[in-house]
Amino acid sequence: MRGHFGIGVYHPKNDLNYGTLFRMAQVLEADYLFLIGPRFRRQASDTGKAWRHLPVFVYDTFEDFYAHLPYDTQI
Repeated sequence: MRGHFGIGVYHPKNDLNYGTLFRMAQVLEADYLFLIGPRFRRQASDTGKAWRHLPVFVYDTFEDFYAHLPYDTQI
């Protein structure tokens, strides 16, 4: 298998969505999570405690995220 798969959100409206995001990342077997915007807090909805198993990258702006993409990454 080649490449990598990450899942993330851009400025979510509700920080309660983070738990769902972590759970879905585990279900979809993502290699990492990324968050663009405010920092997250651990959520009760993250029942599998995915933050212990998946790397999480946090960026302040979309430009910051884009500048740190690995070489030849497709969005």
